[in-house]
Amino acid sequence: MIAELYLLNHSFKYQNDITIKELEKKIESLFEDYDFIREHNDKILKHDSIYDEIICPELKLSDLLYGNQNILNRDIKKLLSKIIDHSKSTSRTIEEILQLLDKHNEDAIYGLLCLHKVKSIEEKYLVYNRHNWFAFHRYFLGLYPISEKYFISECQKYFPHLFFHERVAETLKSLEKGLHHFSKSIIHHLTLLNDEFHKYYNSSNRTETLIKFSSACDIDASPQGNAKDKPKMTYEFINDSNTKEQVCCEPHLKLGQCDDNGDHHYYQNRIYFHEGKENIANGKILIGHIGGHIKFN
Repeated sequence: MIAELYLLNHSFKYQNDITIKELEKKIESLFEDYDFIREHNDKILKHDSIYDEIICPELKLSDLLYGNQNILNRDIKKLLSKIIDHSKSTSRTIEEILQLLDKHNEDAIYGLLCLHKVKSIEEKYLVYNRHNWFAFHRYFLGLYPISEKYFISECQKYFPHLFFHERVAETLKSLEKGLHHFSKSIIHHLTLLNDEFHKYYNSSNRTETLIKFSSACDIDASPQGNAKDKPKMTYEFINDSNTKEQVCCEPHLKLGQCDDNGDHHYYQNRIYFHEGKENIANGKILIGHIGGHIKFN
């Protein structure tokens, strides 16, 4: 899903007590992730209000960029200039842009690209860096999964440490109640798997890993108890030698609760995965199945 991200006066508003070094680090970080965001085809638009915004004590952004000010390191100043110059101008007013944030739908989503947090705007609409960009898109994918095929194609973009088997687009169709009732839950569990799992991973003790991961992240992660069931959780992945390799995706996350308020039914949906192999997909966690509980009998 392509987003429109705006640079507004809010994006550069001076934060009390921020040091010049801290400001330089934020500019450098934003620049690094700015190129990453553009490579993923999101539109970045600037509003003229940015130039009159106070970015550090008694200095407007325009003064910092185009005046004879030596407050910022020269290289950092160039990075800031590139962020501004490479963004297209918008004719929308500030009010129109802020109103757009809540007008998202499955065809269009909107946010602000910022150096700092903006207290007056909900966090879900703010992008400060690559991490927030992933969170921003994951949030809206949970709202608008559209279809199984679309959902997985988008997941491949926003979960860089996960590799999805091609069969997953089909296994999603086996979800009890359907994808649109579990998309937020799936995004939540995939986020923890992508962002947190490595902190608890112990290559010599899978059970201990899953126990610690479950406890720390408040989810239900388990190994499969019966060895005879393993063939049904084993899938072919292409390894670095370009040959098919059988991988058993035995560990699983339980998707017991759906997204619907008031629905207290416990569902038997699962995410089956493997911790990752060095010779497959650069060692990413392998996702073999997202859907209903695999029937072993």
